[in-house]
Amino acid sequence: MVSETKQSKRKLEHWMGVSVLLAVYDVVAANISYLFALLLRFDFVYSNIPQRYIEAYLHFAPIYSVVVTELVCSLLVGCITASGVLPVFAS
Repeated sequence: MVSETKQSKRKLEHWMGVSVLLAVYDVVAANISYLFALLLRFDFVYSNIPQRYIEAYLHFAPIYSVVVTELVCSLLVGCITASGVLPVFAS
């Protein structure tokens, strides 16, 4: 019985680690894809990209990164409390 509890906690921790790595990968892949698409559109010459596109990217990247990070953190906290690892304080 004790070994089953340790295994279930270990699986949960492994899943949480994998989801964090996937979220990081998602943020990096989305940001690189955006830049690659701009470079492809403007013949792989950075100086040909109009300033408004660069500004749009600089506004998009941080917002997207924060939103994905918030979603992953809230999902992880929800899974932790649902699994009974953390106590839920409800009145």
